[in-house]
This record gives sequence, structure tokens and C-alpha cells, in this order.
Amino acid sequence: MKQKFFGTVLGPQGMPEQMPIGNPELIPSADCGDGEIDHLRIALTKLLTYPHPCIKVGRCGPVPTEEVIELHLAHAAHHLSFIEPVNS
Repeated sequence: MKQKFFGTVLGPQGMPEQMPIGNPELIPSADCGDGEIDHLRIALTKLLTYPHPCIKVGRCGPVPTEEVIELHLAHAAHHLSFIEPVNS
């Protein structure tokens, strides 16, 4: 399970579009404010300082922390690639 999921997301094609989300409450709003940006920054800081060698990732089981960090950074880059600057 881990090999398939991580291999798909981190593969040469990158994060697939329309990938099903296990928890619909995790779908971000289309309009991101400063609070959401701060939340992402805090969450990534916690992940980068996680004190254990593995993290349980759903049905993938325990995964080395470095691989989970790589997955989350790729996922964040995917979403951040859609940001368009606006003039205020």
C-alpha cells in the first residue's frame, strides 16, 4: 500500500489530479487567508521537528519520517503551484 501511494504521489507525474480524499473535511477552501497560511507553516514546522523515526500513515503503516516529510512537501508544492498573485 505504501509503495503504491508514495510511488504515485512522488513519481515523475507528481500528485495526480482528482485524487480521492479520505476525509472531505480536509478539503481546503478556495479562498485562503492569513490564518490558513500560518496553520500550514506551523504544521510543517511540527513535521520537520517530529521526534520519532516513523509516522503511522493510514493504511500505509509506519513510514520513515523523512519519507513523510518528502510526501508533504510535494503535496504542499502541488497546491501552492496554483497560487496566482493579485494586485491590491
